[in-house]
Amino acid sequence: MLGRPGMSETADAKAERWRRIEALFHVALERTAGERSAYLDRACGTDEELRREVESLLAAESAEDRIERAVAGGIVLAAEAEAETIPQRIGPYRLLGEIGRGGLGTVYLAERDEPFRMQAALKLVRRGLDTEEIVARLRQERQILARLDHPNIARLLDGGSTEDGRPYFLMERVQGEPIDLWCARRGAALRERLDLFVTVCGAVQYAHQSLVVHRDLKPSNLLVTADGVPKLLDFGIAKLLDPEGFPQASLATRAEMRLLTPAYASPEQIQGLPLTTATDVYSLGVLLYRLLTGRHPYALTGRTASALEREILAGEPLLPSQAVGHGEAEIDDPLWSGADAARRLRRRLPGDLDTIVLTALRKEPRERYASAEQLADDLRRHLAGLPVRARRSTLFYRAGRFTRRHRTALSAAALAAAGLIAGTAAALWQASQAGQARARAEGLLAESEIQRTKAERISGFLVDLFEISEPERARGATMTAREILDRGAEGIRHGDPALAREPEAQAALLATVGQVYQKLGLYAQAELLLRQALDLRRRVLGGDHADTAASHSELGLLLIDRGVYEEAESHLRQALAIRRRGGADGADVGKCLNDLGLALYYQGRIEEAGAFLRFALAARRRSLGPSHPAVGETLNN
Repeated sequence: MLGRPGMSETADAKAERWRRIEALFHVALERTAGERSAYLDRACGTDEELRREVESLLAAESAEDRIERAVAGGIVLAAEAEAETIPQRIGPYRLLGEIGRGGLGTVYLAERDEPFRMQAALKLVRRGLDTEEIVARLRQERQILARLDHPNIARLLDGGSTEDGRPYFLMERVQGEPIDLWCARRGAALRERLDLFVTVCGAVQYAHQSLVVHRDLKPSNLLVTADGVPKLLDFGIAKLLDPEGFPQASLATRAEMRLLTPAYASPEQIQGLPLTTATDVYSLGVLLYRLLTGRHPYALTGRTASALEREILAGEPLLPSQAVGHGEAEIDDPLWSGADAARRLRRRLPGDLDTIVLTALRKEPRERYASAEQLADDLRRHLAGLPVRARRSTLFYRAGRFTRRHRTALSAAALAAAGLIAGTAAALWQASQAGQARARAEGLLAESEIQRTKAERISGFLVDLFEISEPERARGATMTAREILDRGAEGIRHGDPALAREPEAQAALLATVGQVYQKLGLYAQAELLLRQALDLRRRVLGGDHADTAASHSELGLLLIDRGVYEEAESHLRQALAIRRRGGADGADVGKCLNDLGLALYYQGRIEEAGAFLRFALAARRRSLGPSHPAVGETLNN
């Protein structure tokens, strides 16, 4: 946090002067050290006090940046660390060469000969950075690793101190590549990446259960071995959730809050707020975004760290499905390289994967997944074709997931169902024939004739629909149930003159096929047909007809599934009003009340939703009995 300077001026004048200091500070911060002096000469003029205030802030920021740059990128300037040659030995270990350089120390390949031969990675604080704080951090990292024993976390093997008092420790040597490069060079398929990421989540969850937050999850700290085993490394800036157990764990300095890698840091890290396991969930979300799209959720190129931080705090990332093919990817990978590959990937990301990633990337920690395990569980559910918990679990969404899991069986079932509809239509026609005598006696012949004609049109349309798939009509091609459905929907809307002359039959078919699309998760196609059915019924039957009420209900449920809750509520209220005016039985009214309760619930209007659901429960119990499935549905709601 930047402190306000003390000046003996009025409150308004102080505030104005502070804004001036802060503005100069941010502009100067974007310039190199060599350019700052000339800039301040011009900007401050003869106001020496103003210049001193700005320079004091720059000096404080530089002290923080020195540690931040070291931790985030492993950058150590010559002035910050003494040039040092590789020690020949440390304790019983011979050092064979440098294999890595992190923010807090250098990692060497170490070998031990006696009493057994082994190679390991030895981490040692560099000279020039062996301050009290950084030495304490390395000791804390060593202690953290000592408590972690997981197949996907690099193991601690040994530790000690050099003759000059610098701590070191040995870890298993992980020979691998950063997870994003490993996937790219291998050309890993989407499922392989998700399986790998789920394994990483398991390692992070284990650390969390051990009361450790990593705080620096990024590709370079997640190496994948040649046989595909991910390993989590570098707990150098990890946070202990029970620091009382570690005397050296309380590192309460101002720079403590600045230990981060900006590209993978969570909003609360940027702001210096208290950190929880949700911090690692956010970083996992960034990592998953990169594995799926080849880019960071926010543009990195040409941005300063402060500009990136502002974007993380206030910006909204593109959906992963939209990010694929949007500009140049940051990494060349067969999963999205080329127009065809990008197109295939864009078809697979919408829905569950978009939702899972953006749930992990929510700005507010409490709105993310509560744990790495919950994130992993939703990915496993997606891979198994089950509903994911990040998406609102509606009947139609669950039906859509069921359809995807059982596509082949349901294609056959869809044809069988269509046959059943055709049989039902024929039965309706026969029933209308048999009822004509009664209709004459009651003066209802005209209505009976309308129903007979309607049934004939529906039956004829369904016969034509099945004929589409015959070889001579399909020109030898095998047509899927979806293709037949699409062809039929087009015929209902535009292509059948007989149906156009029978708008009631046309509206009934539009509603039926629209609901089939809805249950297959094809919401845009469903909405088009259901809206057309409603318009037809209003025009032909009037606003108070039972079929018009049915269309309002069908469209309202679809809009709930699409998240358009206010319009859904409007349609469902109209359906309820029509049912009540028409004296509908308790079952129809109960359904309207139940669906309206859901629309209110999803708007957060909990008290109203509860009232409507209680009315629905009473109506359904009264008309259907206490054991009917519809009663159970309302009880569940």
